[in-house]
Amino acid sequence: MKNIKYFNHNNTRCALSNLLGLRRDITVQDILDVVEDSKTAQDLERGINSMDLTRKFKVDRVTETYARLKSVDRLGNIEYIKADF
Repeated sequence: MKNIKYFNHNNTRCALSNLLGLRRDITVQDILDVVEDSKTAQDLERGINSMDLTRKFKVDRVTETYARLKSVDRLGNIEYIKADF
């Protein structure tokens, strides 16, 4: 996978650093490395969720050009990670 975007249900882009919360042992570069190393959407999901970020993601949609992961918090807020192949 090549490119990553993090956005909410209104398609407003968010900073990847928002996923880190107060964690200082993980950087945005670590997230980008997971995206680059992923071959499939399931690899991406496993890699992102193993980092113990502020949210947990599940595979939402996979096409020939991208994979999209979805997260819904307790209040119903929806956020997505979209990674291009």
